Amino acid sequence: MKSKIHKNVIFFGSSDFSIIILEGIYRELNIEFIVVKNFESEINKIAKKLNIKTVLFSEITLDLFEKIDFAVVASFGALIKEDFLNTCDFINVHPSYLPQLRGATPIQSTILQGLDKTGISIIKMNKGMDEGDILFQKKISIKDNLNYKELETKLAIDSIESLIYCISNFSDITPIVQDSTLSSYCYVSDFSRDKIKISWNRNADYIERLIRAAYPAWCTFNGMNININKATVVNIKSEKPSYIFRESKDLLVGCKDFYLNIESIQKEGGKYITGREFKNGISNINIFKFD
Repeated sequence: MKSKIHKNVIFFGSSDFSIIILEGIYRELNIEFIVVKNFESEINKIAKKLNIKTVLFSEITLDLFEKIDFAVVASFGALIKEDFLNTCDFINVHPSYLPQLRGATPIQSTILQGLDKTGISIIKMNKGMDEGDILFQKKISIKDNLNYKELETKLAIDSIESLIYCISNFSDITPIVQDSTLSSYCYVSDFSRDKIKISWNRNADYIERLIRAAYPAWCTFNGMNININKATVVNIKSEKPSYIFRESKDLLVGCKDFYLNIESIQKEGGKYITGREFKNGISNINIFKFD
């Protein structure tokens, strides 16, 4: 059995991205405890299974860091005060090729912008937003039409080995200062509820990317909220945005330019069904357009 790296680590995490990384590193690093935002979070449940102590973010104190070598931050989503950053080496795992897409929503923004490449960046944290010196970077091609959860999983898995390398060889790595003139930013507000509502007056390609990025995006039909988490662009010119193409068995909805084939859809309070099932279920309703 491979021995652990003799470094004491605190882990900050709050998302599925965090959990994947945690599960990938905990056997090789001595994780003293995990900082969580609340005890009802999924990462707190995972910590219990791994038999690792958790501490609430609102209750951390400087003395907890006295014998800590590294703090690893992965998709934590909260500002860490400079007093804590000065206690040990804080390392952040960021799912973009910095300085591009600094901020809270790099994975969603990568998809929405239609980028064919992204990356992972492991940086030494400072008080700026994702502005720390780079310890390691890797470019990653996006070959498939991945949705947010699929790309999140891929980037998290690709980060694990690199993170362990950075901690194991930290003293031998020469950090690289980011070129802030090349920076771009993304924010939680970019994917607020109103921003992920589908406007059928947009191009089909954009709406398809929004669905994958928001996972799901939403709209309304007959006054009811509808979630959509999978769709493909169909090479048929749309007649009217938001109108359903009656002649097809599939649920084809008109956009500004082409039709979009809705493959997975959820009525409010229901489960996800296929577009065909949804269309068959509304066959007795004299409404053939989305709101």
